[in-house]
Amino acid sequence: MIVDSTVQKKAVSYPADSKLLETARSTVIEAAKAEGIELKQTYAKDGQLLGYKAGRYAHARQFKRMRKVIKRQRTIVGRLQREVARKMSTLSQAVQEALGQTLGIKLELVYADLRYRGVDKDNPEIEIKHRGKDKRLTDEERRLIKRRQAIEPIIGHLKADHRMDRCHLRGSKGDALHAVLCAAGYNIRWLLRMIVKKPGAIH
Repeated sequence: MIVDSTVQKKAVSYPADSKLLETARSTVIEAAKAEGIELKQTYAKDGQLLGYKAGRYAHARQFKRMRKVIKRQRTIVGRLQREVARKMSTLSQAVQEALGQTLGIKLELVYADLRYRGVDKDNPEIEIKHRGKDKRLTDEERRLIKRRQAIEPIIGHLKADHRMDRCHLRGSKGDALHAVLCAAGYNIRWLLRMIVKKPGAIH
């Protein structure tokens, strides 16, 4: 399998003010509950009170106090995110379960980019190859790693021409579904071009 990691932006506002920070806190807690992750503290009462305070300080034009409250809200969201990240599975394990189990196959050899450095210990049954292991690679493995780079321009086309630059679907399942739909659109457009160019080539 060839793997490449890229960034797909979410169509949401950046949590810069008090209301969005409170929304981010509640969203992190909901995601943790959905995954069965127990949190030490949810900051439910603190989050509500800080939201009230920020609104009142903004209305009274006491911006210095308001910024102090917003800073506290950022701290709370950061703590929750780090706690959830520590208790979640690694990225490579997610690839193994979302792809391997869904397709009914067992991954044995993966050619990936440098973002997958350091995940070998978490996946001893999978052989992961990337440019960071250059001294241990054979000539054939180096050739296949160079071949993996062919998917880079395809990702560029998906983002520029097939709307993968921003995801409007909700949640992590929405992210995965959006990527699949963009890839389907890419393949359909390619087939349509081939039909126009060579009408008898595709049946």
